[in-house]
Amino acid sequence: PKMFSFVAKAATHARALATRFQALWRRLPIGLQVGLEMWALWRIPLLVLLAVGFGTVPLAIGTTVPAYVDGPPWLLLWHRWDSGWYVRIMHEGYFYLAAEPGDMSRQSSIQFFPLFPALSRGLMVFGLPMAVATMVVTHVSTVLALWGLHRLTELKLGAEAARLAPIALLLFPTAIFLSAAYAEAPLIALAVWALTFFERRQVLAAATCAALAAVTRANGAVLVASLCGAALLRRDWKMLAPCVVLPGLTLGSFCLYQHLQFGDALAFLHARNAWGVWGKNPLDLLRDYALATVRGGHGLEGWLDCLAP
Repeated sequence: PKMFSFVAKAATHARALATRFQALWRRLPIGLQVGLEMWALWRIPLLVLLAVGFGTVPLAIGTTVPAYVDGPPWLLLWHRWDSGWYVRIMHEGYFYLAAEPGDMSRQSSIQFFPLFPALSRGLMVFGLPMAVATMVVTHVSTVLALWGLHRLTELKLGAEAARLAPIALLLFPTAIFLSAAYAEAPLIALAVWALTFFERRQVLAAATCAALAAVTRANGAVLVASLCGAALLRRDWKMLAPCVVLPGLTLGSFCLYQHLQFGDALAFLHARNAWGVWGKNPLDLLRDYALATVRGGHGLEGWLDCLAP
C-alpha cells in the first residue's frame, strides 16, 4: 500500500508539473517555441550520442584542447580549431606579435574579437567550468538566432517561410559551428535581431545589436555598413545616427584598448599578416577576390581583406 501511495503521489506531481510546463510554454512567443524545438531536435540527440560514445571513436587531428579547458570530456570535442584562440583569450588575455606578411609563426590572438570570450568569461565568474560556459553562450545564442530568424522571415515573407527558415539554417553544412566554441552563433543572433529591429524601426535596439556585432567578428562591419546604407536609402536619419555612433563606440573602444596595450590601434588588422592575408597591393587583392568569388571561392568575410592597405 505504501508503494502504491508513493507511485500515486509521484504521478500526481508529474501531472501537475506537466500542466505548469504547458502553461508556461504557451506563454512563450511562437518564434521562441520554434527556436527551442529546432534546437532540441537538432542538437540534443548529437550531444547525447557524444556523451554515450565518448572515448570509443578515435580522435582526429585538431581535437586536442588546452589542459586548462575544464568541463565534461564530451563537451571538449566542441573546442577545436579556432576555438583554441577564444579559450586562450579567456585564460590569459590578448597578445599581439608583429609579423611580416606570411609569417605564420607569429600568429596573435588579437585578431579574434572580444564579445564571445567576454561573455563566456563572465559566466565563469558564477562557477561554471570553461567548457560549459562557452557552450551556454553558443547554444543560447543559437536559440536566439533561430527565434530572430523566424521573426524576421515572418515579418518579410509570411508564416510559411518563417517555419522553414530555421530549418534551412540548421541544415546548412557549416551550421555545425553553431554548436562549437565559436563566435558564429552570437554573430548570427545579433545580425538577425538587428535587422528585425531595423525593419520595426526600433532604433536603439537595432543600433545596440549592431554595436555588439561590431566586436563579435569582423563580419560585424558588414552588418553595420548594411544598416547604415539602408538607413541612408530610406533617409531615416533617426536610425542612421545611432547605427553609426554606437558601433563606432564599441569598435573604437576595442581599438583604444589595442593602442594602450600594444601601441597599435589596428593590431587586429595588422595581425592578419601572420595568416598570409596582407603583403599584396590592394588592387591585386581586390582582383583576386573578385575572380575567386566568381568561381565560388570566397564569401563575405574574404572581402573584408580588401580593406587592408
